[in-house]
Amino acid sequence: AESVRHRIKSVVEGGAHDPVFCDGQRVRIQRDEGLDNARRTVAQYREAIGIPSSARRRREKSSIF
Repeated sequence: AESVRHRIKSVVEGGAHDPVFCDGQRVRIQRDEGLDNARRTVAQYREAIGIPSSARRRREKSSIF
């Protein structure tokens, strides 16, 4: 579980120029990397880490530029 949280955090906080993925897109990317998690699991880990939703990150990203 800790490695999944770390991977989610590192990918979501990737950088300002990276696309903002929703939890469902993140699940598909992680499946390609060999992790099989449900969308809700990714959402719960994202919330536990304190990372906002993709909609909120998009708003914040657009206000930066």
